[in-house]
Amino acid sequence: MRMCSTPTGEIHHLRSSIFSLLHIWTRFYLEDEDKVELFMYINEFYEKAPVDQWIKAENMSEDEKETARGIITTFFEYFDELGDCPSESVEKVFQGVVKMRCEIVPEFLKVVSIPDSDVSQLMENILYYENTIICHLKDKHRLLVPFRSEIHRLRSSIFSILSNMVDADGITIDGDHIGDEEFIELVTHIHNMYENAPEEYWINIENMTVEETEIARRLIEFFMNFNLEFSESCPPHVIETVRSGLVKFRCEIIPEFLKVSTFHPDDVKVLFQHMLYLECIYTTDRNDYDIKSSYPEDGVCYHYVISPESIISSGGNAVDAAVAAMFCLGATNPQSSGLGGGFLMTLYNASTGRCTAIDAREEAPALSSEKMFVNNSDASKYGFLAAGVPGELAGYWEIFRRFGSGRVEWKQLVQPTIELLSDGVPVSAYLDDVMKVKERHFRLFPSMKLWINPATNATYAAGEKMPRAKLLKTLKRIAAAQDPVQLFYHGEFAEIIDREMRANGGIIRKEDLAAYKVRVHETPLVAHLKNGLAICGGPPPSGFAATQLIINIMSNLYPNSSVYQLRHDAKVYHHHIEAQKFAYAQRTLMGDTAFVPSADQLSKRMLTPAFLASVMEKMTDHAHETAYYGGDNKAAPTSVLRTSPFSMEKVTESQRRRRLIGHWFGAAVESEELGIVWNDEMDDFSTPGMANGFGFAPSETNFIAPGKRPMSSMSPLVVYDDNSKKIRMVAGASGGSKIISALAKAVIRTLVFGETVKEAIDAPMLHNQFTPDISQTDQYFPMELKSMLESDFGQKFRNTTGFEGIVQAIHAKPGGKIEVCGDFRRKTDQKPAGL
Repeated sequence: MRMCSTPTGEIHHLRSSIFSLLHIWTRFYLEDEDKVELFMYINEFYEKAPVDQWIKAENMSEDEKETARGIITTFFEYFDELGDCPSESVEKVFQGVVKMRCEIVPEFLKVVSIPDSDVSQLMENILYYENTIICHLKDKHRLLVPFRSEIHRLRSSIFSILSNMVDADGITIDGDHIGDEEFIELVTHIHNMYENAPEEYWINIENMTVEETEIARRLIEFFMNFNLEFSESCPPHVIETVRSGLVKFRCEIIPEFLKVSTFHPDDVKVLFQHMLYLECIYTTDRNDYDIKSSYPEDGVCYHYVISPESIISSGGNAVDAAVAAMFCLGATNPQSSGLGGGFLMTLYNASTGRCTAIDAREEAPALSSEKMFVNNSDASKYGFLAAGVPGELAGYWEIFRRFGSGRVEWKQLVQPTIELLSDGVPVSAYLDDVMKVKERHFRLFPSMKLWINPATNATYAAGEKMPRAKLLKTLKRIAAAQDPVQLFYHGEFAEIIDREMRANGGIIRKEDLAAYKVRVHETPLVAHLKNGLAICGGPPPSGFAATQLIINIMSNLYPNSSVYQLRHDAKVYHHHIEAQKFAYAQRTLMGDTAFVPSADQLSKRMLTPAFLASVMEKMTDHAHETAYYGGDNKAAPTSVLRTSPFSMEKVTESQRRRRLIGHWFGAAVESEELGIVWNDEMDDFSTPGMANGFGFAPSETNFIAPGKRPMSSMSPLVVYDDNSKKIRMVAGASGGSKIISALAKAVIRTLVFGETVKEAIDAPMLHNQFTPDISQTDQYFPMELKSMLESDFGQKFRNTTGFEGIVQAIHAKPGGKIEVCGDFRRKTDQKPAGL
């Protein structure tokens, strides 16, 4: 028999190669060619190896079991689609993925204990991978047969519910409400249909029956005439599926339904307004306010602790509300923020027409050096050595004293979070997911052992209360302090931090804490746009200079633009990509302006009409090689997590800020006495000869130096009318290098092309960061448009890898209303609030 005659050495080699690649995947992102190689090895192994030599839990070595645990965790975080699989390898790769799901993963799951719901999610991830590969094989009819019955069932269910919706005897109509349960079921089916069905099975006018066409016609009329009102809340555990289904409903199904008969353009516009409103009411709280709006972002804070509108109504201002929200987020979103990190903020006072930029970013300790992480790259990401001097609490105190209302006491802003911590932090679904991914780090570092629930010997699950007794004690001291900065940076807390850092290999000393100063830029960067608007933000290390350049280029290219042009002219997207290349090219030359005078000069020069004109002269109708755009073409991709509360007051002032600790849970260590999770911002610096953890190649302007602050893509910004000085938009984003492109996209589509803020944020991602010279898109970006950009304009594409750019924004509409929108990609229970 052939399998029995296969040499044992070859089988051993295949098995060793499989585990080697899987191990690499647990530590680094695998390129497409590596994934192809892995799955071809798996296919070959299971073709050649006798059954008794297949990979089993009982025959795995300890190293292989550790790899098994790591890859299960990795699949939850980074199971990206396969971007480029050679046609001659597709079927072998497909068979390898099937074996991975059917043979290997079940064995791996025997060595790591995870909840059944996570097993289901893991299998969904792998099935999605298989479907991606099937797209390469759609001409091979036999591979699509197993999916037909499921696709037919989903399609039938969708049209059945749609039929009920327009039938008086069907779905229950209570007052002005569509029945929530059945509507949620409908969009869930839509999500599943478009996630699982190959494109040729999607709903379109060509494959609809006569009965389905009639349902489509009646549904369009129903939506155009029905008075849609505020819905009951959508259950948190299905909110992402519902959001995805609603987007597919609007972007895929409704355009096909509109082909069944002729409709007036004004009616079509009303229809899409209704569809967008449906997306808002089913996936967020009501978000259209008359006077003031605050966006604490996290639903746990809003439900349990913070009511920003109550702070403002009782005499506080936007800054007071922001500080209260930030304290809460540090407790409930410890994976992305907290007292162990720092932030950037942009303030705007409409009464004076002045912006102020706050830099409370982390900085390098005095014992740091340019080459401290050479040949020790992991130390810049994990452990106490990775932590920079935190600026978070110093920043809170600075903005409270200088920009707060003066009518709210400091302890009033900390007390709500203290009350929350007294009963334990309610774990959100998002925090639950992140902690599962980071569990291996919690078990590796002793200071993180309290993140494991002793009752289950697993990380805390969604809905459980997680005790943070040490942080509670710390916040009580901070709330009671007459001068919390004295306590933290000069007094008892500084002694504790110094002692713990010395004991654990960190280099932050009490002298570093005492020397830390918040930077307040009274004259930050201000750019003037073509359409009579001005936009302000902070200097480097903020990424604002690059963000505003993209917006300014597009504002000048399309001064009298319209939504129609945005949706029908491919050249708009070519220009958008080119604008990004020019902006990101300049970013490669920047660093902390206190240490790099040339970065200060460059960021200011980028605001000038002369600089803008020089870029506009180089804008052509075809893409170019990287050297054409200037900058340092050694730069490479990045990906990082941030979190972002913000608030806006119509009359007085606005603030937009970004806050961070770095990767999820920063350096994956915390103060054993203070309960503070430490940042890993030393990895945001460059090290000679090495890329950092986010893939950035070394840049001399961003090398480590004592007291220096690392570069960031964070770009908190405020847009206002250049004449009346009234606020028009307050926005920020998260997502590493994609912050700049995502934020620019939202502002451009809202203020240049006239989309609603939700349309602008929901729009497909389009990202190019200069090097590598490839534009990234998400699954929603139209294939036809991508093809046109490639063939007509010479652009190159790949699907996005790593994290996406996530935007939150407030848009002050000309009529006086304020729109608030959180990005559906965020996958958290976001709660805007207002008056």
